[in-house]
Amino acid sequence: MAYTPADAGWFSLAILGYVMALTQLARLRSTRQSFYFGLMAGFACVAPQLECFWRIFGPAAVPLWFILALWLALFTALSHIARCRLWRLAGCMADLVSLVRPRVFSQ
Repeated sequence: MAYTPADAGWFSLAILGYVMALTQLARLRSTRQSFYFGLMAGFACVAPQLECFWRIFGPAAVPLWFILALWLALFTALSHIARCRLWRLAGCMADLVSLVRPRVFSQ
């Protein structure tokens, strides 16, 4: 291996909570809210880990951090869109089943 993994012990399971928290951002009211909260969460995660960018690039590091945070924002926004459309599809399927079921079982 090129890098030895850090021995974080039980703390390494915190990634599961992180993923669950990100997916909960998809439950906000609008896609825009999901996007912006995902952007803030991404920035809060990226900036402290890449503070070396500040030493190298100075204030120009802030847009670089936002570019990296954009991926989490896109994930939360697309998750929101998929969640909304999936629930609509599930509702249509339930309507279809309720229409077909009486005709199938009445014969």
